[in-house]
Amino acid sequence: MNLIKTLAIFCTLALPLGPALAQEPKKTESPEIRAIRSRIADMEKQLRELREEAALIKASNEKNAIELRKNIDSARTTLVKDYGRKVLANTQMTIIRAALQMYYADTEGRAPSALEELVPDYLKDIPSLEIPGYAKTRKSVVIKKMKADDISSFVHDTGGWLYVTDASSKLYGKVFIDARAKYKGQPFFKY
Repeated sequence: MNLIKTLAIFCTLALPLGPALAQEPKKTESPEIRAIRSRIADMEKQLRELREEAALIKASNEKNAIELRKNIDSARTTLVKDYGRKVLANTQMTIIRAALQMYYADTEGRAPSALEELVPDYLKDIPSLEIPGYAKTRKSVVIKKMKADDISSFVHDTGGWLYVTDASSKLYGKVFIDARAKYKGQPFFKY
């Protein structure tokens, strides 16, 4: 702000007098006029330096603004991709659950002993999960015995699949995502 004020004051005071006073000194000029001419020359030099500095600041600000825009765009892209991966994970879980229901119906109430039994008749393959913050994986953990019908004690935050085969559990034949990351306000494993 001081740079702008300095430029404004200088332009107001020196520029109207500049061309007239900055001419070659005449031999009959008084020392006061020569001092004024010298002061004007110094002020013009300062003005050039200030303009150069202002141009550098403007260029720097434009560069910073461009960099900031790039960072914002990158962050926005990451957020969109992350949200898309979460939606995809939830959709893949829904597909596996539908395949389990078909298997269950076809086998008169029996669930497969592992998710791999759904391939190739019910699923092309076990979908891989790529939840933000977790490594991409197709790994599934089979839970053969549950003490209570609470899946949270089996969550180890691997980002893979959890599949319950304990026939005495209310969760028998259910699949979950082994992740505490949140999706729509609650951890994945609660879906």
